[in-house]
Amino acid sequence: MPMYKDGRRDPGAYKRFVQYPLEALAVCLLIAVLKVLPIDTASNLGGAVGRRLGPKLGATKRARKNLARAMPELDAAAREQVIIEMWDNLGRTIAEYPHMGKIWRERESRIEDVGFHHYQHTMGDRPCIFVSGHMGNWELSQCGSRSLATELGLIYRRANNPLVNAILLWLRKPASSTFFHKGPDGAKKSVRHLKNGGHLGMLVDQKLNEGVPVTFFGIPAMTAPAYALLALKFNARLMMARTERLNGCRFRITVTEPLTLPDTGDREADTLAILTNVNQQLEAWIKERPAQWLWLHKRWPEEAEQLPHDQSST
Repeated sequence: MPMYKDGRRDPGAYKRFVQYPLEALAVCLLIAVLKVLPIDTASNLGGAVGRRLGPKLGATKRARKNLARAMPELDAAAREQVIIEMWDNLGRTIAEYPHMGKIWRERESRIEDVGFHHYQHTMGDRPCIFVSGHMGNWELSQCGSRSLATELGLIYRRANNPLVNAILLWLRKPASSTFFHKGPDGAKKSVRHLKNGGHLGMLVDQKLNEGVPVTFFGIPAMTAPAYALLALKFNARLMMARTERLNGCRFRITVTEPLTLPDTGDREADTLAILTNVNQQLEAWIKERPAQWLWLHKRWPEEAEQLPHDQSST
């Protein structure tokens, strides 16, 4: 066990020299296998593994609770089917990572676009901020901006393992070469990016410990205000993107027209109005295709999980 100079054991040594390298090696082997497979074969394999193993994992308990709380109109059997299909979608999304660039190169047969003219007609004179959620293969919409000759600076959550984090950034090269990790340093760099005329893309639908409580599926959920504050500060165009999996490795990507930003002079009220509008749109999309949203995160506070009638059981 490596030691500090004063003779004390280094408690992080095992992670740095054993755990992290082994995890990175496993990820590299998985990528190598998936990359040599045809796109559809890789996607089908990922879906099969997801359907078979995912529902048995401990994380599924959280997904069942979230789904029962957010969509109580579904009975237990319907919720369980959503969970199985969610894992299918997640498995496919992971398996498609090494093929993202090729999927876009085969755009005519694999991607149906809706509203791309909003994207193409609004870039240039003002910064743009694109927000989306973990729906379908959410990475593809980010790749789309680069394929249309406009790169987004992407805000992402850094992986705990720095070696795996580097691998994931490499896999995301078809989407962008500009990344800002969540945190104070990344926030400063993203602001500078907007000031310099750049554009941003971020996913805004998952767990947040701090933020603004905004209704999501009828429940207050802590929601990051950064994108709304930036849109107001820089008078940026705020747009939303949605990726739907149609079947297998075929998708529909929808880009909305720019949202109308409120301008009441009350920055706090304007920010809340934007966050509410975006959450409502995300909720509507998720309700249309609940199996394609990532239900695994702790999206709502603990007190919201005290479900009547023990709805969390299946």
